[in-house]
Amino acid sequence: MPEKTFSTKQVIQLTGLSKDTLRFYEKIGVIDHINRDKNGYRQYSQDDIDWLIIVNMMKKIKVPIKEFIGQQASPMIERVNFLRKYQNGIKSQISELQEIDTFLDNKINYLSNL
Repeated sequence: MPEKTFSTKQVIQLTGLSKDTLRFYEKIGVIDHINRDKNGYRQYSQDDIDWLIIVNMMKKIKVPIKEFIGQQASPMIERVNFLRKYQNGIKSQISELQEIDTFLDNKINYLSNL
């Protein structure tokens, strides 16, 4: 059974990225080679969409876009290690933020009872 493919319009709807951003990512190598149909229209795979969603999420935590160049085409273990590195950083930040939140809760409670 052939793999389901998605048009540019569908990818825009699914990822929230603009057409220009998709072209830019393809041009600089953030997203691997995109197949085309017989009319030359781009056909994105589910893997492409998943990767674009990851890239979009990682941008929100200020990961430079250059970090993604060539990663989608890398062996799976390298991709896993790449993502794990950032996941570990996120978990560390969450822990730090929870400590700050607890401290602020205690301080607010103390000051409110003065």
